[in-house]
Amino acid sequence: MEIFLSCVEIFLRALFSLIALFLLSKLIGPRQISQMDFYDYIVGITIGSIAAVAAVDIDIPVYIPFIAMVTYALFTFLIALWTDKSILVRRFFTGIPKLLIDNGNIIEKNLKRNHLDLNDLLSSARTEGYFNIGQIAYAIMESTGKISFLPYGDNRPLTPADVGKHPQDADLFANVVMDGNVMVENLMMINKSESWLKTSINALGFKDYDEVLLAVADQSGNIRAYRKNVPPTKGYFI
Repeated sequence: MEIFLSCVEIFLRALFSLIALFLLSKLIGPRQISQMDFYDYIVGITIGSIAAVAAVDIDIPVYIPFIAMVTYALFTFLIALWTDKSILVRRFFTGIPKLLIDNGNIIEKNLKRNHLDLNDLLSSARTEGYFNIGQIAYAIMESTGKISFLPYGDNRPLTPADVGKHPQDADLFANVVMDGNVMVENLMMINKSESWLKTSINALGFKDYDEVLLAVADQSGNIRAYRKNVPPTKGYFI
């Protein structure tokens, strides 16, 4: 009888743990594994471990691990809200992308800052299909830990527009406005001024930077901007 009651208790605790995990995952929000940074990964593992303890350790009152799970999830949720509001906070918690290859030149300093060596860089390039490092114009270490590659024009896949034409080298687009804030350093990187940016933004139909969620531009003067608070055209997708 005692064994049966213990089994029932574990079943109920496990059920409660599953429900708690489901609700907390809804609070934190969906995110693919590839999009998770190191902090998200650690928090996910920790919450899962606490949920497992809550399910099988009958010596611990079930509300104690539940409080711990809620604390982790709530703190993660608040950080997500905070990083949405402030670029400086976002950079502190999630980091910023860093150039590993700049116009064909390997930036050794940034490799060391990201605790990478040449073998790591070459392996990632081969994984993306670039067995010759000389094919790559730019490589960027994303805040998620993934390395993105931009090849030279002669080495990128052809598009219908390229048929019969010699493809031009692609310029690296820089974020020049984020959440209404002008990225002055990025403007300098593409040799553009704030007056050029202001004129370009106005030409796209924006009265002020406060209306701009994101604007990207390259050295050739190509610019594209995205407006804040644009409602979705569809309520959902099946």
